Amino acid sequence: MWVFDESPPPGGRDATHLKIIYKPTHSEAEYRYDPGSGTYRRFDVGKPTIDELWQSVRCQMGA
Repeated sequence: MWVFDESPPPGGRDATHLKIIYKPTHSEAEYRYDPGSGTYRRFDVGKPTIDELWQSVRCQMGA
């Protein structure tokens, strides 16, 4: 289980990119930080994830 904390641990650094590979070339989730909006854009197998309203899927980390 992960516990979220706004402060990085000693020696830690901010994450600007996260890639989760479930099955290479077929199922990869990627999150890229966008400093302009303060959100992470989601990508699936390298392509932006788009919702049913044709909006780019974004998430915001934190409480």
